[in-house]
Amino acid sequence: MSKAPVDLQMLQFESSSIPETWKVIQSLQKEQAIQFIVDALQDEHDAIKMLAVRMMEQLGEGFSDAIPVITPLLLHTKEQTRMASALALVRIGGKSVPYLMKELASENKSGRFWAAWSISLINPSCLTYDALELLESVGAHSNSTIEIMAAQEALGKITALVINL
Repeated sequence: MSKAPVDLQMLQFESSSIPETWKVIQSLQKEQAIQFIVDALQDEHDAIKMLAVRMMEQLGEGFSDAIPVITPLLLHTKEQTRMASALALVRIGGKSVPYLMKELASENKSGRFWAAWSISLINPSCLTYDALELLESVGAHSNSTIEIMAAQEALGKITALVINL
């Protein structure tokens, strides 16, 4: 693991404030910021991992270089990390769609779900029929309240687009 330009352990003790940490990350060059988040996600301390997840949610179009690093996190074991990864890809925008489309073809249902959710918010016209069925199925049968709400959000957006045509 490469050494991030910010000491993750010191950050854990100094602040768990999102605005303060975001200022630190914004002061870094883009490559350093991406590496910081990747390193933090691999840290042994849960507080630092959670801080990294919360930072991913702040990424935007300028972080398209992080797409190949973030996309595999749609398969993470923790639901909050999967959701934050999907949200980061949405905020990065259209450049995420080709990676998300590849994820739609994967064997991992959770990864496919979060990819479908992300695409529905970026460019729903790219969704396949199978992706729509997955969103509907998860919305009706998931044990996760977060997934149910996300599925309903995606289906609501798609429905609104169809009605406005």
